Amino acid sequence: MKPLLALVLTSAVPVVGLAALGGNPGIADGRHSNAAQEFLLASAPPPVEAKRLWVQLVTDTSLKALADDLSLSFETLKSLNEATENLQLKKGSWVVIPEINRRLIALSAHLNAKQIRTEAPLTAPPAAVDVVKVSNGDSVTSIARRYGLTVADLRNLNPSVNLARLVIGTNVRVAKAAPRTTLAIRPGV
Repeated sequence: MKPLLALVLTSAVPVVGLAALGGNPGIADGRHSNAAQEFLLASAPPPVEAKRLWVQLVTDTSLKALADDLSLSFETLKSLNEATENLQLKKGSWVVIPEINRRLIALSAHLNAKQIRTEAPLTAPPAAVDVVKVSNGDSVTSIARRYGLTVADLRNLNPSVNLARLVIGTNVRVAKAAPRTTLAIRPGV
């Protein structure tokens, strides 16, 4: 009798366990959820984002014209380039297109097939300004504030300029050359 009782108990435990979790075996519907399903959904990897390419323009164009040229949806191109409207693009600027459209780059009259990147291109910072021309409405404090200087710094950089009487067109120095420094790395001991 004991072997029969053991057989009944071992076959009843999985059915009782499933019933306790709230699901019927073999039934997949939205009404029955259990902790195991929620765990699997939560631990699933995020959806794979479509790969993108950054391509440089060889002509001035609009985002709409580029979408037509590449046979892409304007809305797709607009969202990839984070534009709010039909953006006017300048020659030399970079646009983002889906990688799936890579073969169309060579056929486009607007895109440079030799300038394709898989990561966003870094743009160089604007060149440092050493001297600026005084324009209409400028004052000593507005120039100093614009270039991150104090009025005393501006006076020290321009000893020969009468800052009390600024004249439109006067050159004002706003930066001095930094001394050359050598970076040395001390070897470990």
